[in-house]
Amino acid sequence: MPIISEEARKARIEKALSALQKDSERIPLPWQDGDRTFPVIKLPLDAVLLNPKSHRIRAQLESHPGRKVVDDAPYSDEAQEIIAEILRDTEGFERLETNLGEEGQRDAGVVTPSGLLVNGNTRAAALRNIGKQYIRLAVLPADATQQEIDELELRLQMKRDLKQDYTFTNELLFVDELITRYNRTHEEIALVLRWAASRAPKELSKGKERVCQSVRMLSIIRQIQELGGGNLPLTDFDEKNQALIEIDSEYQQLRQVDAERAVRVRDTRMIGVLVGLGYRELRQIDERFLEDYFVPALADNEVLGKHTEALTSEAPSDEALPGLEVLPPQNGDSARSPTPLLRLLASSRADESVQLPTDAESVFLPRDQVVDIIRATMEEAADSARLNRRASNQRGAPLLRLQNADRELRQALDAYRAVKDDPSFDDTRLRRLFAKLKRTVDAFADELQ
Repeated sequence: MPIISEEARKARIEKALSALQKDSERIPLPWQDGDRTFPVIKLPLDAVLLNPKSHRIRAQLESHPGRKVVDDAPYSDEAQEIIAEILRDTEGFERLETNLGEEGQRDAGVVTPSGLLVNGNTRAAALRNIGKQYIRLAVLPADATQQEIDELELRLQMKRDLKQDYTFTNELLFVDELITRYNRTHEEIALVLRWAASRAPKELSKGKERVCQSVRMLSIIRQIQELGGGNLPLTDFDEKNQALIEIDSEYQQLRQVDAERAVRVRDTRMIGVLVGLGYRELRQIDERFLEDYFVPALADNEVLGKHTEALTSEAPSDEALPGLEVLPPQNGDSARSPTPLLRLLASSRADESVQLPTDAESVFLPRDQVVDIIRATMEEAADSARLNRRASNQRGAPLLRLQNADRELRQALDAYRAVKDDPSFDDTRLRRLFAKLKRTVDAFADELQ
């Protein structure tokens, strides 16, 4: 929808305000440490601007390919359409459309005297989508500061109703801005976000720790983005909040004992997060996982096996990213490190090709293929780690593993019988894998002599 000029917007708002009667609608809003009532007017939808600084969509906007358009000219028609597109993709948008169509707009939004929406951006996009022409808005005073507007937005978003919650990454960005831009204390943030139910010391302590954790989680995401040259979208982490919470909690405990080991465990788990590893498997990743389980499993892979050394070893560098340290060499060899794989995954997006780290001829593979291989390898390694933990001691591990191998082999036989006559089945690869398996069985038989 084309937006009218700033002068025309201001004129529309001034005219609507001047036409108000003494008994016209006013609504209370939290303002300057108290409450204040503001006049409500009805404005045409082409007289309001969607807010490019809305905390609800900051992460989505940062990750959008049209971000530069919005940065350069946020109030242009093209930029406004990009913002509208992001709002239409937010969770709950269709439900909001339905409700507005059936019941109309019940709650007024909030707008500045120049027509910039402070609250009600999603409602404005939904009203436009269903063909409505007007929106009801409370008008802020002309001298409102940006900090006052941001704090108003924060308090208004505490109301749930049909308003969607902030996404995980938008919440992290909001907390960061309150600290870095507005110098709000952790205690103040905990209270305003209701992460502390009261000012009781125990409640405040819990709330402040959650604020601290938010800061740490955004920090590790930013470090990984920097490691990948800024190619990893922030929104890729929106569905990973529980995994990141667990990773951070484990890291904080382990770093008190061994900081280097804590970094390696954390960053190995972050590889799992980036490839979509399940919680059950992520919890199997400890300080032994990379060396004892993942590397051997990766070495057996037909596609990436020959690149295992390059993918899991990295010499120390003076330019190593803070917090993503590489362990020092041991006995003249480079220690196993998650950094190369983490960098590989962070430096590319879906549907792109990745270049494997190798000194030989350049090797490129589809990113999706690499992700699938890494995820399957980590799942296999996690199963091995789980089996070892189930064994009561080292003497029980061979029996447990052999029982598992027998079960898997019988299942493989049944699966082969079902597909062996299919012309598209890769019989050559199966025979190559079976020959490898037979060599392992023969070696086991020799040990039993």
